Amino acid sequence: MEQLTNQKKLPVWMGFVMQSVFLLLFITAGAYMQRNWGITGLVTSELMFAIVAVAYCLIRGVKLKEMFPVKKISASEFFGVVFLAIAGFLFSLIAVGLSMAILPKSFRSEVTGLTDFLYGGMNYPMLVLIVAVLPAICEEAMERGCVLSHFRSIKKDWVIILIMGIFFGIMHMSPLRFLTTATLGALLSYLLVKKNNILLPMLLHFMNNFASVTISYIGGAAANTEQSAEQLMNMSGLTLFGAYLFLGFLAPIFLVLGMMLVDREHHKAYRFAIAGGLSALMMFSGLAITAVSAMSDFLAPQPIVDAQFSIKAEDADAPEGENGEAWDPEELMGFDVHTAKDYNVTLEINGVKEKYVFTLLDSSGKELVHFACIPDDNGRIYYTQKVSLGKDSYKAMLKHMDDAPDEDMQVHLKVA
Repeated sequence: MEQLTNQKKLPVWMGFVMQSVFLLLFITAGAYMQRNWGITGLVTSELMFAIVAVAYCLIRGVKLKEMFPVKKISASEFFGVVFLAIAGFLFSLIAVGLSMAILPKSFRSEVTGLTDFLYGGMNYPMLVLIVAVLPAICEEAMERGCVLSHFRSIKKDWVIILIMGIFFGIMHMSPLRFLTTATLGALLSYLLVKKNNILLPMLLHFMNNFASVTISYIGGAAANTEQSAEQLMNMSGLTLFGAYLFLGFLAPIFLVLGMMLVDREHHKAYRFAIAGGLSALMMFSGLAITAVSAMSDFLAPQPIVDAQFSIKAEDADAPEGENGEAWDPEELMGFDVHTAKDYNVTLEINGVKEKYVFTLLDSSGKELVHFACIPDDNGRIYYTQKVSLGKDSYKAMLKHMDDAPDEDMQVHLKVA
């Protein structure tokens, strides 16, 4: 990669220090701004990164045009970025499927929290400006400009790309989205490493976020988050991963095509053969995983209990169950067990701010489960435990710690 005229002022080890500084700023000042100022805090934190990056450049005595190189974008490079954006989207889809297979419990709170924050009250043009344009400029000034400039002396381009991909994944502070953001970070870094033009990763970053914003907005993400999350949670992680692997099987071909258009002089024709083989493998593997996982789900024993309740504050004395029947506000439901074995008892509550106690009693009144339910920042309670149940009748109880519930909530109880 092309080095700075005074590269010694930006040693490799300082790149790790600067990335740590930006991460610290994000989890302290940035988190405070976003938590207390909402969307205004998001805008302010993004601008903070860009300002710190430029200030650091000036303090170190590095030329702005070298840390943030700007050149004219050719037609070939533009369409190369388009194909890389498509490849990145497909790879991200696969990464999401893999992450959901590994961390299925994190999905609902991650999606609902992020969507409610971003889509709570902004119109489409504002969303594009804040979610697509601003990060494309500010985050690229920080990552591909300030941080990556420290690694220009590294001889192997792939090492720089790998480091920067990992950095970008870590900066988003999300285990569920780490693979997705790390993949995008690697593609963004590839563009700067090969062409030394910060406008190219900015363009790719914008395209990626613009596509996400547009798809979410058109699909009504803000209105249907709970419903979509529920549908996905009802599918096994492997089934989703297989489906996403199949949907994204063309990613390697788009990747090589984009690389060819961006960097023609270093293109190797055999890469298309490798990409074609990988695409075929991904397609058939996705089909096989989806089919086998779906069949396993179909043949799996049905749960003893899989009930959902919508409790309204004004109807606390007679909340409505799944079929509209009235029931005691402390008793969710009763059920019978005909086969003695270990069962997974799962309780999920959404839309709450207060504390509750969940208990499971046998016919003699003995407590088999006693769990103090404390909601997270997104108003969600999640509990799961393996419990040995014999042939008996059981009661699931949900009691407000102080008094009758005075808030609307959605409760999902599953025993399987």
